[in-house]
Amino acid sequence: MIGKKYSVIVPCYIATEEDFRRCLDSIKNQTLKPYEVICVDDASPVDTPQIAKEYGFKYIRHLENKNNGGARNTGIKEATGDYLVFVNSDDYILPETLEEIDKINNGQDLILIGFQSFGNEIFDFIPNEENTPFISNLGWFGEPMHIVKRQFILDNNLFEMENKAICDVDWSPRVENTAKDYAFVPKKLYMFQTGNPNSLTTKLLNGTYKEMKLWK
Repeated sequence: MIGKKYSVIVPCYIATEEDFRRCLDSIKNQTLKPYEVICVDDASPVDTPQIAKEYGFKYIRHLENKNNGGARNTGIKEATGDYLVFVNSDDYILPETLEEIDKINNGQDLILIGFQSFGNEIFDFIPNEENTPFISNLGWFGEPMHIVKRQFILDNNLFEMENKAICDVDWSPRVENTAKDYAFVPKKLYMFQTGNPNSLTTKLLNGTYKEMKLWK
C-alpha cells in the first residue's frame, strides 16, 4: 500500500495546558508527518481552541459532553486519512511512532503498538507473536494501542459507545475480533500518564467518579 495517510485524533476535555502542549508537540515532531491532526473538544471547561489552532491543527468542539468515545467517533467521521491514530490529550507519543507503524503497514485492518506508563504507577506492554491480536484478553484495552484502518471501522460500524465513562473495554475486543488481518510493532511507542488527578482513569480508581453504568 503506497501513500498511506495517518489521521491523528486527540479527544480533549480537562488536560492541563502543559500536558496538552506536550501531547501536541509529540505529534508535531513526528519523523513521519501525519496527514492531519483533529482535536475534538468534548465540551471542555478548559480553553483548548487557541492552543490547537496555534499548532495549525483542526479543531472541533462538541456543544454537549459525549465522553471520550463520542469525541473519538466525531474524529473518525471527520477524518480523511487511511489510518486512525488515537492520542489522549494528557499522553504523548515518541517521535518515531508513525514511522515505525508505517514500516510494517501493508494495508492491515489493525496494527498494535506497545506503551510505557509514566507518573505515579509504572508499567508497560510490548506486543509480540504470542499476545496479539487479542491484547484485550490480557487487560490492555486502550484505544491508542490500536491503529486502525478507517474504512475497516466504517465498513463494520465499529464506532465507540457515547456518553459512557469507559468504552474501551467494549470497543477493543470488537476491533480485535473483527479484524481480518493485523500486524504489530514490538516497541513501546505510546506514553501513558498515570496519577493525573484530573484524568478519568484516576477518578475511577479512587472512587470520585460517580457514574454507575460505565460501559453497559
